[in-house]
Amino acid sequence: MSYHWLIESLVELRDYAADNDLPAVAEHLDDALRLAHAEIASRDPDDSKNTLPDT
Repeated sequence: MSYHWLIESLVELRDYAADNDLPAVAEHLDDALRLAHAEIASRDPDDSKNTLPDT
């Protein structure tokens, strides 16, 4: 399963928060990105290498 859309959405939200003076929100979204990467990798390590964009 591709989780690309989820990661891209979190990245866009994080960047928007950072650009609009919402540093706490951006920090929490960065944490959510790390958690999403870890959880996706633990479910299917091969899939996460091929479908997750860099953040």
